[in-house]
Amino acid sequence: RRRASRVALEPLPTLSRQQVRMSQLGEARRGDMVANVEKASKLARDRREPETKPDAALEARLGTLNLSQHMMQGDGNCQFRAFAFNLFGTQSHHLVVRRAACEQMAAHVEYFAAFFADEAEFRDYLRGMARDRTWGDELTLRAVVEAYGCVAHVLTSEAQNWYLVYTPESTDVDLAASSVPENYQAPPQGKEVFLSYVSPVHYNAVVASVASKGAPAYGEAPPTPRPIDSPRLS
Repeated sequence: RRRASRVALEPLPTLSRQQVRMSQLGEARRGDMVANVEKASKLARDRREPETKPDAALEARLGTLNLSQHMMQGDGNCQFRAFAFNLFGTQSHHLVVRRAACEQMAAHVEYFAAFFADEAEFRDYLRGMARDRTWGDELTLRAVVEAYGCVAHVLTSEAQNWYLVYTPESTDVDLAASSVPENYQAPPQGKEVFLSYVSPVHYNAVVASVASKGAPAYGEAPPTPRPIDSPRLS
């Protein structure tokens, strides 16, 4: 799907003084926040949340965890923009991330084509996904995780099971030069990235509050959540 938008002509939003990228928190504090997100998600399975607008529900959920959204432009590239912000510090490199996702899928046809009726349908999908402003989906999210060897934490607006973790199936990451913007270093393997998803249409990046000294306590940290199930790449 593609949609026309004039938002792309507007200046890129910058972080407020109250926001900081998750990668700048330090490993210990970031780990504490992840543990609190895990615990909050686990507790939410046992209670029914009041019905409200998806974006408002997500904002409230993030607020209780001392997190917020850094808005991505709504031009059809939002998923790739959110990844680019996490991986390279700016959403402007979204086309680089899109290219990396498409190259990853093309290199692993046996895995990604399994979700289509036949390989011809998959190739049509790839051609469309390579175009600017084509919306990213579950497959491109998985492809970016595999291409960069990153771990994606996705907090959604869903009432239940709103915390998803995507981990790379392969530890053998051979990142092509075209997958990294010029004059940038490749992100380290295992880098944690944080996205929000307002179902069913929009991704943003998740950032932390500068003012807070840590996320609110929810008791002991729960076990690590089970990653999204998927066949292993060959």
